[in-house]
Amino acid sequence: MLMTNEEIKEAIGSGQLKIEPYDENRQQPCSYDARAGKEALVSRNDSLVDLSKTNSVTLQPGFSH
Repeated sequence: MLMTNEEIKEAIGSGQLKIEPYDENRQQPCSYDARAGKEALVSRNDSLVDLSKTNSVTLQPGFSH
């Protein structure tokens, strides 16, 4: 789904979209600059990815936990 920065802000405000922690300084036109830590949880199969070993993870649209 493509969203403008205003649509992202509205979706966060309504609870339709959840970004934790949300930092308005990371909000860009039509995007949000997300940061990952050392691990990522892939919700479609509940697997924990060690980013220090793989250095990347692909986030698929439409999945939630």
